[in-house]
Amino acid sequence: MRRLADRVTELLTRCIEQWALAGADAVEFAEDWGTQERLLVSPRMWREVFKPDYAKLCAVARRNGLSVWMHSCGYIWDIIEDLIECGVAVLQMDQPGLFGIDRLAEAFGGRISFECPVDIQQVLPTGDEARIEAFARDLVEKLGGFGGGFIAGHYGDVKSIGVRPEWQDIACRAFVKYGGGTTTAEASADEHR
Repeated sequence: MRRLADRVTELLTRCIEQWALAGADAVEFAEDWGTQERLLVSPRMWREVFKPDYAKLCAVARRNGLSVWMHSCGYIWDIIEDLIECGVAVLQMDQPGLFGIDRLAEAFGGRISFECPVDIQQVLPTGDEARIEAFARDLVEKLGGFGGGFIAGHYGDVKSIGVRPEWQDIACRAFVKYGGGTTTAEASADEHR
């Protein structure tokens, strides 16, 4: 297993260096390390076996001027601090409700940014406009309340999770409303004025 992990790390190191030469701004590791309740492996095993590789890859990325993002579905609370130590700048998660927004903000606010849609399992599928808007507002105000720290997310395939596109539109409008930005349509209209 160690030989395989070393080969993967070598390959990813070369990829990161090539992406930097090509002008990329960031790299993203797409890993699903969690179930609904816990990590797929023990925190101790993750730290012993996988953390050193993430630390190496993050160091290569940062040395080459790249920001490091990481996607992980599931409950990964036990390794978020480790990811920060490795150099992950943005944690992309589709289920922030698993952790609690207040808890995420209190423990990690200002030390890592979060890129999230409205929770795709607990909130978005309800279709409840008030609940979706309130969750979006909490994400913006609580995770984004550190001079940054929150990037509004958009789930790419809502139909596959039984969500109507108009429910995600509610979330997008709320992100714009509470984040003080403009929607793509509004920005396009402003451009043509």
